[in-house]
Amino acid sequence: MVYYEYVNFEEACKKANDYYYGQGYPKGLTGARDLKEKWLFFPRQECINVGATPITIDKEGGTIEPFIQSADTFASLSNSLVMPIPEEYQPKDNN
Repeated sequence: MVYYEYVNFEEACKKANDYYYGQGYPKGLTGARDLKEKWLFFPRQECINVGATPITIDKEGGTIEPFIQSADTFASLSNSLVMPIPEEYQPKDNN
């Protein structure tokens, strides 16, 4: 049996923020949801017309994957909990 370390919300916020920053996005997360087995994050965007893919972070192991919206994922999104972004991961004007 393989055991994975649980990734809590604070750890997932840091991981998501670091991931997006490494992809060239400004620091800051604009949204987060609890999808039961995964955390869902939305990045800060400078330009409204350029879409940024939300990501999920698996709660067991921390695997990052793009969140592709479909009929299957829509159900999990509609049943998810909105999570408050900790202040240190909220968008700031100087990032």
